[in-house]
Parts: sequence; structure tokens; C-alpha cells
Amino acid sequence: MARLSSAYNVEHHQHRGGRACSGALWPRGAIEHYGVLRAYLTRHGAGPLPTHDEALDELLPERHNHPEGWQGRFRRGHPDAVLLRYALETVGNLSGLLLSHLDVFQRGVTLNWCESYSTTASPGVERIPPGGAQDLEHQSTLTKLLMDAWPQYAMPPIDSAVAFLEGIAGITSLPVVLGSYGATYADVHEK
Repeated sequence: MARLSSAYNVEHHQHRGGRACSGALWPRGAIEHYGVLRAYLTRHGAGPLPTHDEALDELLPERHNHPEGWQGRFRRGHPDAVLLRYALETVGNLSGLLLSHLDVFQRGVTLNWCESYSTTASPGVERIPPGGAQDLEHQSTLTKLLMDAWPQYAMPPIDSAVAFLEGIAGITSLPVVLGSYGATYADVHEK
């Protein structure tokens, strides 16, 4: 999940004597923050992705995300309520969600909704507690937990954008503001 903010940036210059001046105008009105979420998860490299499914790697090709390069292998996973809850809890206040890649269902792809994990230490992990800022010990523990996690999928599978939106609504009351059903701006629709 990415974090978006205002299109306006303010550039500050510090001068001798401690005075600061602004190089741009501050936007008027409230600044809104939106979470961006794909219909399926993705990850570059060898880090944890509990819902990774090699079948999705074949079903959902992305020419611009190839395995050659410094970022490593590109993987795809099923929607994950545990990671979504963690992201929503750690990112702070959001005004709403922007959903992308909803066209996968129009192509006949079926996804599974992960509602919890089983690990060797616990059979039902539904929430990952956030750690403090720059708490590397917590991040290390979190990585180990996710590397040991087996997804527990809800039934029935997700076979439509409507079913995906229902899954999102079961996790958060944030409004879905926009949905993207294709690769161009023309495929983005207000909800």
C-alpha cells in the first residue's frame, strides 16, 4: 500500500541567522491521504510474501516487472487481510482507498482471500502488531513470522471486482474512491 498526499510540495531554504523562506505556495484546504492497493499483491526479491502463488506468476504477466535486475524476482500473491490490516494500522489516517488491477477478474482470474496465517508457533494469526519507528528487532521478528506463515483462505474464492470490494469492506470502513479496471486513465472509475 502506498501513501499519497497533495500534489503541492513546499521547498524551504534555511538561511544564515535561522530564517526560512518558502519556495512554493501551500495548498488551500485540507490535505487528503489515500492508500493504493492492487487486487493482488506483488513483491520483488526474496523477502516474505505469505500468499505467493506461482500460478499467479503465469496468469498475471507484467512486462515491466521482470526478474533481471537488482530488485530480484517479481512475485504475485493473493489478497491478504493480515497484511492489509497491518498496513492500515501503520500508515496513519487515510481519506480513502484507490484500488487498481480490478480488471484481472474480467480476464477470468480467480483469487483467494487470505484471512489469517498458521505458523509453527500459532495456528491463527489475524493481526500483526506494529513496532516502533526504526525498531529493527521488531522488523526482524516480523520477517521471521511472515517467512513461517501459511495462508488460511476464506471461501468462496474471489471471482469478481464486487467480491473483492466486499472483502475490503469487511476489513475497513474507508471509502473506495477510485477503481482502476485497465492500464490507462480511461479505465479509472469513481466509486
